[in-house]
Amino acid sequence: MLKVIAAVRRRPGMTETEYRRYVQDVHGGLVKANPLGVARYVQNHVFDSAFGSADATEYVGVFHRDSVIELFFESADELTRTFSHEYTRTVIGPDGARFAEAATTISFACREKVLRAEASDGPKVIQFLYGPGALVARWDQAHSAACKSAPELAEALRGVAVNVPLPKSGLALAGHFGSSTNLPAAVVSLSLNSDAALTNFRKYQEALAQDLPLDCRNSFVLYSREVVIVG
Repeated sequence: MLKVIAAVRRRPGMTETEYRRYVQDVHGGLVKANPLGVARYVQNHVFDSAFGSADATEYVGVFHRDSVIELFFESADELTRTFSHEYTRTVIGPDGARFAEAATTISFACREKVLRAEASDGPKVIQFLYGPGALVARWDQAHSAACKSAPELAEALRGVAVNVPLPKSGLALAGHFGSSTNLPAAVVSLSLNSDAALTNFRKYQEALAQDLPLDCRNSFVLYSREVVIVG
């Protein structure tokens, strides 16, 4: 199954509450009315976040993200059919300008590797990890070591998914979502069983950084709540 991820920042002049209501109720409603080839559509609404590194004097990337969109497709043909369809081009695409700052959107297609998939009503931690390609090959081992260093977080884990951008897919989707030139090496999602478990994430994150060649100035982490629109 193919997946499209888009990390979105709300347009200028829009409050966080206005953004969430619009993207979930109005934009989400437009997709639900005609999902085309979308097998599953999830909105992850961000309620807290951390960008860059403590040793940096300023932020390198664009500060704050308001949501992360996940679109799932059964095949590349369904993805292509959806984004080339008239409904997407004339209804869904233009509606994005009413809530999203397109110039700062990060979007790409990927294949998702699910390591754990248990039901959870708790928060989802989404990590945008920047660094060399070798980061992906070393992630499994680094994750296992980090879980041992932060056993409380490991106990709270209910879902783990790793997403690696497909080459040049950001440029291919830029016409719909906006600019997508600086893509992460991977996006990792951790679903937890409760908000209380978030207090243990920093210990996990620090251990992970010791074993991965991370570009910490560009990497960022988002605490979010998942809302399923389709599927």
